[in-house]
Order: sequence, then structure tokens, then C-alpha cells
Amino acid sequence: MYSCSLAIDATRTRVIATGDVVQPPRWDDTPNGRRPVAGSTAVDEETGQPINLIGVLLPTGQNGEKETHTVRVCSYEVPELPEFEPVEFDGLQALIRPAKTGKGIELYLSADAVRVASASAKPAPAAKDTAPKDVA
Repeated sequence: MYSCSLAIDATRTRVIATGDVVQPPRWDDTPNGRRPVAGSTAVDEETGQPINLIGVLLPTGQNGEKETHTVRVCSYEVPELPEFEPVEFDGLQALIRPAKTGKGIELYLSADAVRVASASAKPAPAAKDTAPKDVA
């Protein structure tokens, strides 16, 4: 199976938070199969930090239409993000691999940190041509 991991320049796209932040439960293998452990949160194997799944809107649809995605951020603090407001991610990464069903691809997004976007972080408007015109 192949996969591709890419860093994303989050300053070049506008990411909108849906306001949903979920901490998934930890799952354990039991003699009866995998079961969620009540009252526990899944943790990242590398860092040991709790996993937060953050709902966002990204312009990944046809003609740049916004689609919902989930970004995985590991942190001891649960981020509080306002609904439908821009957010910024540090270290945003995309992992692309074949879907488990065998049809299409799956996109997994992760980041090192998330915060509410600052007012200065909005994409700059396109530069206008201010060069003087040649008048002949």
C-alpha cells in the first residue's frame, strides 16, 4: 500500500472551525474484541498527549467549495474554538492513502497546534498594478 505525507502552508488557505472538538475514547483489545474504555481518552503513541479531533471547513470541493474535514491535534488542553471563525494551525500535515474499501483515497489531517486566527492573518488581497503608465 502506498501513502503520501505532505506539509501544508496553512497561511495560503482560509481554515474555518465548525466549533466541534471531540476527544475520542481509548480502545482496548479484549477477549471479546476491541472495546472503548469508559471515561478514558485516546492518547498519541509518540507524545502520550490526549488526541483532539477538530472539525473544520476547507475549500477542497469542486470549484473550491468548502467541505468538512477533521484535523487531529494532540494537546493536554481541549481547544475552545468559536463556530465558523477562522483558525490557524501550526505544522499542518496531510496524509493521503488508498481507502480501506479499495475505492478512492482517504485524507488524514494533523497539526501540532491550533488557535483562533489573528486579524492580521487574513489572506492579503491581490496586489494591484501601481506602476506608472507610459503615455506616448
